[in-house]
Amino acid sequence: MPERRAWETGNPAELRSLPLSLPEIRHQVEEFVKGQGLSLALLDYCAGLFIGDELVALGGYRANTLMNLAVLQEAQGYGFMNRLVDHLREQLVMQGAERLFVFTKPENRSILEGLGFYALLETESVLFCENKPFGMTRFCDKLKPYALSNGVSGAIVMNANPFTLGHLYLVETAKAQCDRLHIFLVETEASEFSFSDRLAMVTQGVSHLHEVYVHAGGPYLISAGVFPDYFLKNPGEAASVQAELDVRLFGRYVAPALQCSIRFAGEEPLDMLTEQYVEAMKRFLPCYGLEVRVIPRKEYQGEPISASRVRRYRKDERWREIQELIPTSTFLYMQSLKRQ
Repeated sequence: MPERRAWETGNPAELRSLPLSLPEIRHQVEEFVKGQGLSLALLDYCAGLFIGDELVALGGYRANTLMNLAVLQEAQGYGFMNRLVDHLREQLVMQGAERLFVFTKPENRSILEGLGFYALLETESVLFCENKPFGMTRFCDKLKPYALSNGVSGAIVMNANPFTLGHLYLVETAKAQCDRLHIFLVETEASEFSFSDRLAMVTQGVSHLHEVYVHAGGPYLISAGVFPDYFLKNPGEAASVQAELDVRLFGRYVAPALQCSIRFAGEEPLDMLTEQYVEAMKRFLPCYGLEVRVIPRKEYQGEPISASRVRRYRKDERWREIQELIPTSTFLYMQSLKRQ
């Protein structure tokens, strides 16, 4: 009679946290996820289920997104995924998280739906879910009053950390090509300037333009939940998948809510990750009937104007040079922050 595997003996699985800072544990986790056809993400927390010394299931999260969920193929059907997801969800709820997302394989859809998650998007390789049944619907319902029924509408998603003359050039150039322009500002608080400060700078910077509306990007557009690698500036395979999901969410849900037909982006010669994102836009947004227009970057003294350049000068108190790179409204706002 063949020897039974550990999970077939009826012995309870032990849940253990797995500190990835320890080389031995990290190696074990990397080998496990590799065996399941995954690559280890940059996780804030990781946990596994063990029977004896055998690791049978694994998962973790970064920010409010569950990822790297994996169960040994031969150990599936014993409830390990359910227990693991419940544990990760409890950890995040204890930290105050309300909206949760999940990156996983499409074959886990029925398990996650049984655990109270709702599929937002599914590709050949990835299933993306959230724990709110009407989250995306409510987000889009708030946008619908801003839709233009007659005319051409375009959209830009930006971080504006801070709002520069480069951003202003992009907005003015885009607005000249459409009747109404929507600016979505990244809402995740992972930038040098807070969301409220960035929102004030963008709103003031475009106040002279008609039919330009500034919206919060919410939890769906370049957010920590959908595109966590954006905030780590970590280009690669994972970032490529996340960028695809982000632009597909825009194409499937946000663009129809605003009757938007053009997505604008600035040319990106400096940031590999943003360039990767622009390439995802070009590849996937036409599938949803959207045209992608990439606008050359505005330059100053032979270099593209960038927010990172402004931040670098700010650290060195190089305010005269900063003045050449940002609108007057941004300069005055930054000066007010300096006095606080």
